[in-house]
Amino acid sequence: LALHPERVLVATGQVGKEPYICVWDSYTVQTISVLKDVHTHGIACLAFDLDGQFWSLCGNALTPKRGVFGKTGDLQTILCLACAPDELTYSGALNGDIYVWKGINLIRTIQGAHT
Repeated sequence: LALHPERVLVATGQVGKEPYICVWDSYTVQTISVLKDVHTHGIACLAFDLDGQFWSLCGNALTPKRGVFGKTGDLQTILCLACAPDELTYSGALNGDIYVWKGINLIRTIQGAHT
């Protein structure tokens, strides 16, 4: 579950064969958008960044931004997210590493932060 900084939009993630993200209005409890066909196993965590974004609006469709791991870290299941100023995001990976992101690019890995 993720709450938009303006406290109007809420995003929730599903698990299962065909998981999706549901974005809904926190006041009316009406569904705003269903984002599907991107994830294959489930959505472990969600977050809006400090500016309130996590998808790009293209016309009337929402498009995801994928993280670029490069050679800095291995593709991992992400268990938690925390957004910070200056476009930094911290994610906790299943293997115990912490990944530090600048925008969509992985810039640093803190290996073995948790066992």
